[in-house]
Order: sequence, then C-alpha cells, then structure tokens
Amino acid sequence: MVSRPIGIRKNKTNGLLLIASVFFITSCSNGESEADNRVENRPPDINILSPSPQIQANEHDLIDFRARADDYEDGDLSSQIEWTSDLQGVLDDGASFAMELDAGTHLITASVTDSANASVEQALRVEVAEANSNAAVFWSAPTENVDNTPLTDLIGFKVYYGNDPEQLTRFVEVNDPTRLSVVIENLTNNQRYYFAVTAVNSLGVESDFAPLVSKDT
Repeated sequence: MVSRPIGIRKNKTNGLLLIASVFFITSCSNGESEADNRVENRPPDINILSPSPQIQANEHDLIDFRARADDYEDGDLSSQIEWTSDLQGVLDDGASFAMELDAGTHLITASVTDSANASVEQALRVEVAEANSNAAVFWSAPTENVDNTPLTDLIGFKVYYGNDPEQLTRFVEVNDPTRLSVVIENLTNNQRYYFAVTAVNSLGVESDFAPLVSKDT
C-alpha cells in the first residue's frame, strides 16, 4: 500500500496546515502466474506382459495377450487398453484376452489414452506360421493291465503330440474304445511332430505312453 500527498491548503481561520492524502492499493505478486501453478499432465505408462517379443506361434494356436497401463492422475487404465494388428485391425480391448491370429507377421500394438487425452503405445511382432498339414495316427488297443489281469474297463484313448518329444503338450481325446485311429489337423507346415498314445480306463487312469512315432509335415 502506497500513500501519496495530492494537495496542500492552509486554513486561514486557525492557521492549521491540512494535508489531504489519497491511498492507492496495489496487489502483490510473487512473480508466478496462475498457469505456472498448474501441474502438467503426465502421459500414462503401458507394458505388454504377453506375448513375448518376436514370439513364433502356429496358426490356430490360442495366443495370450496381457498388458498393464497406469496413469499418475487416473490410476489403473488396464481395462481401457486397445489392441490392434496391422494385418487384422482391432483385436480386442482390456488388460487380457486370448485369440488366434491369421498366418503372417503381425505388428501388435497396445495403446491407451488418459482423461487428458494423452496417449501412449507399445508394439511387438508376432510371427504366425501356416498350419494346414494333417497327420493320421493309428494304434492297437491294450487287452491287459500292467499286472497282467484282463483289461475290462477301457473307455478311450488320448493322443499326445508336439514338436519336442520330451514335451508333448497337446492332445486329442478319443472317447470310444473301439476307435483305433485319429487324424490330427492344423499342424504347422515344415515341422517335425511327435505322437504318443495312452489308454484310459473307467477310473480315468492313463497308461504309460506307447512308443513315439513322428512325422514331418
């Protein structure tokens, strides 16, 4: 607050000198504007958890997609993630899902946008091999249990297969004890597959693997 004299006059009656003053009120500032006090919005962070970068999958395989997105202002945005493929377009929304991809090299992008319209994305490539080969597998039904007693409660078979003879992770169930063959479809081209059959009794007990067989597709 500043006081400045604006006029002086003398009262001839009593000889008093009167001084009139006016007061100017000014605002004080620390040099910061209102805009300077605003916190700048931070863009979200996103991290693809699955699949792994440069993954190689087979056509007709279910591929797991998982990601997490966090924002400083909005919190967890994982449910708002959009997934796209440069070959197939929009795949799905959300933190996780599983689906098959067409054969080819896909650029998979996960993106998210916060409430201030700031967006971020992460991408990786997924190679999907063609799978249009088939394999016919044949076997003979067992007639005895391992203790040499007659096998009277056979209910079916399981045919296991895969590219690694030590890890046959896929299988086909045959719920008919009289059926002694199966055609396994959608095998990846130009691969070697291994196959093994087990017998299953009415208690759900499986036999050991029959001897492995293999086929090049």
